[in-house]
This record gives sequence, structure tokens and C-alpha cells, in this order.
Amino acid sequence: MSIDELSHPIVKAALTAINQNDRAAWQALFASNATLTDDGNPRPYMKWADTEIFGKGNGRISTIDSEEADGLTVNAVFHSAVWGEFKTFWKFEVQGDQITRLDVGQITA
Repeated sequence: MSIDELSHPIVKAALTAINQNDRAAWQALFASNATLTDDGNPRPYMKWADTEIFGKGNGRISTIDSEEADGLTVNAVFHSAVWGEFKTFWKFEVQGDQITRLDVGQITA
């Protein structure tokens, strides 16, 4: 599955922003009070993104394995310049046209 095939437009826009290294587009998708967890640990969403995606991590979605929950959860292979490639989940909560919560983490099983 490719990013273009994702069914939820906000999720599709967020993952497209990641792969296009478009920090402004990423930030515009999030509500000002959005929350993010990484492997269950709360992180400020822009600080996390500036490190893991747009900074030294240079993160990218390599492949998408599946989507669930009406397109709000994506299971994918994530590539990081720091950590290499690993399977991840991206669970979005969206209100209107903004992301209010994002939970990301490594899939270990």
C-alpha cells in the first residue's frame, strides 16, 4: 500500500508531509493543544518531529503494511537515519481537519 492509497485525508496529508520533509505542512495539520506519545511516553509533538522526522532522524515512511480504524491507524515501516528501519504504528485522533492526538510506537510482535 502507498501513502496515496490511504483512506483518511488528514492521515494521508500527515504521512505525505513526513515523506516530503515538509515541516510547515506537518505543523499545520495539528491542533495547538495536540498531544503525542512515542512508545507510550508523552512528547511535545513539534519537538519530537523536529528530532525524529525533520532533524537528525530524517524519518521517512518506507512502506505501509496496513490501515485500520477507518484509516486513523497506520502500520508501517519507518526509516530513521539514527535508528534504522523498524515496524511502527501511527494512531491518529482527528477532530474536524486537525490532529488532536498522535500515538506512535514500535511494533514488537
